[in-house]
Amino acid sequence: MQALLVGCKHLESTPGPVLALDDAVVPYTVRCGSDHYLPNLDDWLPGDVFLFKSVTKARANSVSQLQAMARLGAHSEWTHVGIYDGYGRVWDAMPGSNIRNRSIQDVFTEEGGIRLRRPPAMAASRAQLLTELTQLGTAIYDPWAFQARYLARLTRLGRVAAWEAAMWAFAPEEYERVICSTFVSLALRRFRRIEALDRTPLPLPADFLDPTFSDVPLKVHRVDFT
Repeated sequence: MQALLVGCKHLESTPGPVLALDDAVVPYTVRCGSDHYLPNLDDWLPGDVFLFKSVTKARANSVSQLQAMARLGAHSEWTHVGIYDGYGRVWDAMPGSNIRNRSIQDVFTEEGGIRLRRPPAMAASRAQLLTELTQLGTAIYDPWAFQARYLARLTRLGRVAAWEAAMWAFAPEEYERVICSTFVSLALRRFRRIEALDRTPLPLPADFLDPTFSDVPLKVHRVDFT
């Protein structure tokens, strides 16, 4: 499935009918200038995962190279990941911000590409998920904390000699220090095992494109308020 291009310059060219809606949906709309747009939130579930394709070359290149080393190939263009809480907010981990929860407005006006992926058989209510996200929300963004697990991942691929990474064999699972993909992985794995995430020492954004996750179509409509 192709990415949905977001950012006001893309939303302003949104085809299709204009929907008439009341003020109750204002918190969930995206505003660009004097226009409002409404994503298809009714199709989203708590625990759905947002993948982001960055348009900032410096960031995209560094993360893509990391994923390319892990043999994630064409999927390396997806450089960031967040999780939908069911209440109209998307949670993620970012440098300088640690854990943040963003409005739909923020997600859809940041220029780039997004996809929505559904994990297999999530059994959490949105209240349960929000509780877990809040508990994880004190974590610190710290990519240096994951050198051990990244080396372990490369070792499994034959990219690093086993003796070279032996000292990292017992790298602990991090709950207080995260990157975007481990934050989302921790939140999901509080509720069920997910093979695509369990089988790697360090989940990366492109791992959420595993076929055990399914695509959720993203749509946006222009709205008028009555």
